[in-house]
Amino acid sequence: MDLRYKALIFDLFGTLVDVFSMNAHDAAVVAMADILQIPLSNFSPLWGDGTYTQRSNGTFTSIEENLVVWRIT
Repeated sequence: MDLRYKALIFDLFGTLVDVFSMNAHDAAVVAMADILQIPLSNFSPLWGDGTYTQRSNGTFTSIEENLVVWRIT
């Protein structure tokens, strides 16, 4: 799989995407932990800084792969 960037889009001043809400992000993390039936204290650190780089750069090909690698499932 070729993971090199083909394009780069800059979204200045919320033209394409609204301003990021940390409250919405935190609520989504709580909901994901609840759906997966994993204690938030275990899930949140791994989903946050624990796997952010790998999710962002394409190391994981799916959410399932991300969860399996960290033995969350």
